[in-house]
Amino acid sequence: MKIKISGVLSAPTAEVCAGSEIQLKAVTTSNNIIINAESSYFVGQDGKYEFNVYPGRYDVYIQFSAEAPQKVGRIGVYEDSQPGTLEEYLLIDNGGYFKPEALIQFEKDCAAAAASAAAAKLSEDASAGSASAAAASAAAAKSSEDASAGSASAAAGSAAAAKLSEDASADSASAAAASAAAAKSSEDASAGSASAA
Repeated sequence: MKIKISGVLSAPTAEVCAGSEIQLKAVTTSNNIIINAESSYFVGQDGKYEFNVYPGRYDVYIQFSAEAPQKVGRIGVYEDSQPGTLEEYLLIDNGGYFKPEALIQFEKDCAAAAASAAAAKLSEDASAGSASAAAASAAAAKSSEDASAGSASAAAGSAAAAKLSEDASADSASAAAASAAAAKSSEDASAGSASAA
């Protein structure tokens, strides 16, 4: 699979190098290219360039105007390389058809650190959720406690009312008995008066 290299070729004074020629020369043989194979790409009037290359190692030459091509460095394009600028590829210290072990380990470490940070964030979110659930449970328990206290108060009030009703009933019974006794005495007195007459 070819990798896209594109960007704007600029001079040190920030002027674009319009009309320049970029040349790549393979320095190794790979699955798709043979050593010493060359390719040329021309820079547009706006300084832009774009080309696609197979993974491999290349010496890079640039021909500015009518001057002879000048070697500007060596690049390594990998099978899993991301699209980038020529400058970015030239800044890689150790080019090669295969990634250097140190670079591979660095990428693994970065991926592991990112995964660890993501796991920590998930754990933090889960802890926050547990705290919220605990607070909600405590609030529900308080509501239940308040409701129980209210029920106890209502039960006590009901018992007091029942006692008052019971006392009132007892008083009524006593009054009824007294009234019956008075009526009996009155009846006996009336009978006595009738006998005397």
